[in-house]
Amino acid sequence: MNRRAVDIIRNGKRFETEHFIFCWKYGDFPRAGFLMSGRYVNSVTRNRVKRIFRILVKNSLKKIDVVIRAKLNFEGITKEEIEREWEIFMRQVY
Repeated sequence: MNRRAVDIIRNGKRFETEHFIFCWKYGDFPRAGFLMSGRYVNSVTRNRVKRIFRILVKNSLKKIDVVIRAKLNFEGITKEEIEREWEIFMRQVY
């Protein structure tokens, strides 16, 4: 994990949903990082979730650095659930 991600996790704001923990801090331009354990979920699921989040970040973030940490219960999560939790997070930020 790089220094910027550690700084966001330690000093940024935090918001939890059912499947994810969002840590964010205001910055110069939008950036996103992902923390997902390979121990509990296969690579196909992890990459699908990251791909969905990249699209959501690209379309909606403005000057926020965010680190998205997956909880252990995101195995069978659907795209609609990810988008719903992202919407909840975005209402919290803006």
